[in-house]
Amino acid sequence: MVSKRVCIIGAGVAGITTAYILLKKCPKVELTLVSKEFCEHSTSWVAAGFLADAPIRNEKLRTWVMNTKAFLEDLLKSGEAPTWGVYTALGYRVSFNEIDDFDQILEYDIVKELSKEEIKKIFPKLDVKEFKKALLINALFCNPMVFLPHIYKEVKEMGGKFIKKDIKHLAEIKGFDCLINCSGFGAKQLFHDNTIHAVRGQVVQIKAPFFHYWYHIGSDIYAFPDPNGIVKLGGSFQMDNISKEIDENLKNRILENATRLVPSFKNAEFVEDLVGLRPLREDGPRVEIEEVIVEHKPLKVVHNYGYGRAGYSFFWGCSKDAVNLVIEELFTQISKY
Repeated sequence: MVSKRVCIIGAGVAGITTAYILLKKCPKVELTLVSKEFCEHSTSWVAAGFLADAPIRNEKLRTWVMNTKAFLEDLLKSGEAPTWGVYTALGYRVSFNEIDDFDQILEYDIVKELSKEEIKKIFPKLDVKEFKKALLINALFCNPMVFLPHIYKEVKEMGGKFIKKDIKHLAEIKGFDCLINCSGFGAKQLFHDNTIHAVRGQVVQIKAPFFHYWYHIGSDIYAFPDPNGIVKLGGSFQMDNISKEIDENLKNRILENATRLVPSFKNAEFVEDLVGLRPLREDGPRVEIEEVIVEHKPLKVVHNYGYGRAGYSFFWGCSKDAVNLVIEELFTQISKY
């Protein structure tokens, strides 16, 4: 049987995970990933890889998150977790708003609820006047700076090909049996999805091996340590801001918040500034098949994009479903475009 040829547009965590799962299930597929950015240059590199605040407001989203959680937990049990950058860490989630995502936290990750007095002892300089709730959580993490290089290596070893190109129109992609769209914010131009927004995130990385308990306070104040002593300080949620330049005022605010809560951060070594544009869809991630017309010919596209700030909560569950759609499409009658 002639090998099927598949093209994935986009190579962030959605694209590279889709490639990995597809090649594991269908090793004879000829797979090409086309993207303007790879690995450390992608938005997925900037993420904290934090699973606890996963949005699970409906059953479909819950299933995607639970499948991702199961994959990460299986890695922990297998002993391969360090190779993939997967680990657990205790930390504090503090809310000042009644609707600040607490209905979205996976219940079995919660260790205990903390009182205002307890959280004030932990963070003496935290203003708790508007305090609503605080939790001690044992959270799952997937460190992008370990995970992405490893999964890229796996895909290359399985025969995946990589082309660096900024696709502006689908007519630039020819000769494939199926197209998988993992273009993130690029779907706005390529597929005219006006429900997707770029949400700018900026973080500061420091070296602080003495810091072990993460914190996430309110919407955008956080510090997430990894097992190598690198701490990501954040953050921001700037809707429809597509600038990738470092905002010095925002950087200063991030550092001021961090050193106020953890004074010893003042002595930490600066590592780097990072900026990413997270693709947020108004209706949540899109995982479905669509037929589009390109140069008067029908083309089947499997979509897998729009994770927003919860990329490492959705990535495995969404990509697994996307691959199942691709397999259904590949092994039915397809007109090659």
